[in-house]
Amino acid sequence: MAVASLSAEGAAGRLAWSIPAVFGVMGGIQLGLGVWWGVLTLLLGVGLALRDARPLLAALALLGAALGFGAERLVTGRADPLAPWLGAQVTLTGEWDGQFLTLADPRARLAVAPKPTSKPGRLVVSGRLVAPEGQRTPGGFDQAAWLRAQGGVLLPTPTAVLVAARVRGSQAEGGCGAGSGAA
Repeated sequence: MAVASLSAEGAAGRLAWSIPAVFGVMGGIQLGLGVWWGVLTLLLGVGLALRDARPLLAALALLGAALGFGAERLVTGRADPLAPWLGAQVTLTGEWDGQFLTLADPRARLAVAPKPTSKPGRLVVSGRLVAPEGQRTPGGFDQAAWLRAQGGVLLPTPTAVLVAARVRGSQAEGGCGAGSGAA
């Protein structure tokens, strides 16, 4: 009899606490985005915790879902700092990381097309500021959704695309090299 209770106890508690928490957070974010199967992700986290006979982990998954939902609402609820300039020809100066241009004022990130070949560092670029395109065809690429996925709570989500971009000047990280694009 003692052997049976030991093996039953040994089976409980084998699941890492982070697994239900992560499924909870992912489910909360998906629900915040309006993705119905976020419920399934959340239920998977709760179900794994309950299967492991750890109701506190199930509560952690639910707490993670609430935090994920709240974080998603916080990120998507921010006002777009670039909205007043959408559609305008602009010249912007910011920090280029090889993927996105980060502006200091207003605090914003944006995609640049065509993507500059400049090394990461300070970049001056001009072009027309536009809102990202959504999904045009079923199963097609959704640029707006992809850009939303590139941000976070601490890192601003890219909200605009600078099209017909021309590099006017750049300074690589480290401060020495300066180049300029054609005018």
